[in-house]
Amino acid sequence: MISKSAKSKKNPSAEDPRLPNFIRVSYRDLHRVTGGFSSEYLIGSGGFGMVYKGKLDEINPPVAVKVLKLENRDAYKSLATELNALRSIRHRNLVGVMSYCSSLDHNGDEFRALVFEYMKNGNLDKWLHPMDGSPKLSLVQRLDIAVDVASALHYLHDLCETPIAHCDLKPSNVLLDEDMVAHLSDFGISRILSTKDTTLSGTSTIGIKGTVGYTPPEYGMGSAASKEGDVYSFGILLLELFSGRRPTDHLFGESPNLRDFMIAGLPDTISRVVDPVLFLGGDMTEAVEQDGGDEITEVVELQHRESNFKEATLMRSIQYHDCIVSLVEIGIACSLEAAPERLKMADVSQRLECIRDAFVTNNIRRRPRERQERS
Repeated sequence: MISKSAKSKKNPSAEDPRLPNFIRVSYRDLHRVTGGFSSEYLIGSGGFGMVYKGKLDEINPPVAVKVLKLENRDAYKSLATELNALRSIRHRNLVGVMSYCSSLDHNGDEFRALVFEYMKNGNLDKWLHPMDGSPKLSLVQRLDIAVDVASALHYLHDLCETPIAHCDLKPSNVLLDEDMVAHLSDFGISRILSTKDTTLSGTSTIGIKGTVGYTPPEYGMGSAASKEGDVYSFGILLLELFSGRRPTDHLFGESPNLRDFMIAGLPDTISRVVDPVLFLGGDMTEAVEQDGGDEITEVVELQHRESNFKEATLMRSIQYHDCIVSLVEIGIACSLEAAPERLKMADVSQRLECIRDAFVTNNIRRRPRERQERS
């Protein structure tokens, strides 16, 4: 907690010139809608703050309130960075900031918070690594999520007026709404890039901590924030998405790493390195619907269904194998050691959409994006 002697003497309700002109909300309102920032409302935490679920009024949907840890000296900078990064960008796969609070709490201490859209299905990490034995994501769901995140990064890198590097891409920063649509979140350490090249002009990444396992190797040597750095992180996320293993899995130790582990399965033994759930069913419907009829008709139909099921299972195996190999190859190409050799997000986004669309077309029919909820 910041000591009262260290507090700013200025009026906390005055407009802070370092913060963009977002709609502000009061501390009293946020305290009320989160039950006094009760643990019952807590839905997440990180290095810069705690996230609570709240509902500002009876009409609008719930919100997520990110309360910054001001004992972390970088927290205020994180607030300004996040607001500046989000003030001019709009994309269906980015979490939208709704308002912020810059005030004093009931003890007279400084208080900072951001208010975001609430994502009903939590973060991707909880779906990839469930602690309660809940069902994992299907192949189609993972494909959709990969396409969503790639689309968001392509937008940040290439379609914004001023390019942005996210700098901390990982599953816990990918949030899922009620339809399992993925939204990229947490721009607290993002960087505005030079329009002349892909890096942050004249600036070192000293201070960009990122997350172990997802941070590109060049950042550890002081290289500038870049699109290529985000591409590396996306490659690792993609490999985790389809292997079901974190890059910090105890299996790897120092070597091999997740990337080497996945390379070892290409192409013929890919089933040994991907998440086993992906080969256990769920993305393809039966070829023949059951009908009524007399006993002879039922026997004939049963034989026909069994024959079609075996054929469909074989085709499914081939389709799954080819699809997953293609996805792993993209993850490997994104996470190359040398930054200039990595793919561009525009190309990655296009390739993933083609793989997803081809896989869906080859199945009998695509299931809708399930409305699943995990507490």
